[in-house]
Amino acid sequence: VGGVATGELNSVSNDFANRDINLQYDKAIDKNRHIMLAAYAISANCDDKLGSLIVKLSESLLLPVQMLDDLSDFQVDYQSKRLSTLITNLSLDVRDNSKFEIIRELIKSGSLLRFGKKLEATMVGAINLLESHNKQQTFAYELLQSVLVENQKLQELLSNVGKDVSKKTLHNVERQMSYLCLSS
Repeated sequence: VGGVATGELNSVSNDFANRDINLQYDKAIDKNRHIMLAAYAISANCDDKLGSLIVKLSESLLLPVQMLDDLSDFQVDYQSKRLSTLITNLSLDVRDNSKFEIIRELIKSGSLLRFGKKLEATMVGAINLLESHNKQQTFAYELLQSVLVENQKLQELLSNVGKDVSKKTLHNVERQMSYLCLSS
């Protein structure tokens, strides 16, 4: 579990030096520990093959779940200068830190596009794990597929954005970010 928490924190730059990195690390490990303890408890009541799948799937979903949480909390994280997988490389001197100005910065910096690509890679890993165990007819598989589809829609929107980010584009991106969070 510590490795996953370390990975989460390593994916975030240390732009927010005034934050206590050790506290963030401890929180990440504690959150992951609870998730994994639940997975282990559930898997203990299963046969070995299913129990192993539950544990591996839980491990593979730790980062995507954290990323989706970061996406849903991006404005609060930015305003409070909280470590996040999404807002790592944004300038903190943006005077107007409204939702749409933060989204504009996420688009212009490429953070949102990189975030989406990383989310897709982690989701595909979990989907492949389910496919390798012939679990395509499960709710988990359908849920992961729906998250992947919504993320791909967001990536498509972002790939069509030019240097000038219009209000319409901001609203479309914000709406798709919301759909992505709701799909999970």
